[in-house]
Amino acid sequence: MSGVNVSGNIITNGGWTFASGTGVVVEFAANATIERNEIAFFSYTGISLGFSWTMDPQPMCGGHRVAHNHIHSLGVPRREMADAMSGIYTLGDNANTVVENNVIHDVKSYNTGGSGICADSGSSRVRFHKNVVLRTTLECIQMQGFNMSYTNNICYKGYWHSLSCPLVQQPSGAVHFCPWHGGGILTASRTGDCGGKHFMPQLHGGASCPTRLTFSRNMVLQHQKDAFLMQGIWNESTEWGWSYSIDRNLW
Repeated sequence: MSGVNVSGNIITNGGWTFASGTGVVVEFAANATIERNEIAFFSYTGISLGFSWTMDPQPMCGGHRVAHNHIHSLGVPRREMADAMSGIYTLGDNANTVVENNVIHDVKSYNTGGSGICADSGSSRVRFHKNVVLRTTLECIQMQGFNMSYTNNICYKGYWHSLSCPLVQQPSGAVHFCPWHGGGILTASRTGDCGGKHFMPQLHGGASCPTRLTFSRNMVLQHQKDAFLMQGIWNESTEWGWSYSIDRNLW
């Protein structure tokens, strides 16, 4: 499926029959336009893109434009207990997708999740630009995957909420726990998802994929004394192919 346009709608009050129901879901499709919608009062996620749990290229996915949406009041009055609840959620490869000029606020999870923007396992080749995210139960932005770009976003009031322990696979194939707090304004992980477990992202043949993250010209504000501005695995590793650029942000 290609070229679907979901624009100018008021999508509210969902999740009564199926608590994990999402406002707008785009799974295996390309070139969708989702813009100028109000999405509110769902017990789960506002907009979800992709469904592959892998960084492998998905020829029929990507090229989406998600812009000028107002996403708010998720998790109220009903709260869903499923994982990774967020305002805008991506999963797997979504090449050439742009998420920009959205306002996301008041995302309240009961158990886990509660992010404003969640780039989950395998997310890749997405640009998040000029979004405003505030008042979330977990972090404002959660970042995983490779070739991801976050520019000119505003993040405010991401509350410290949970502790997570993803599994990280070293190049040798050994697996160890690498705990990181899942709260604060920003969290980052270099893990992908393979078979329901979190591993270092791998290309075919076992070589580490070139994981790159750009975070620049953003405004990050935190008002809680005990909350973290940044949390997660931020060290670079040329051996693992992980690198990032954090530049010209206001903290």
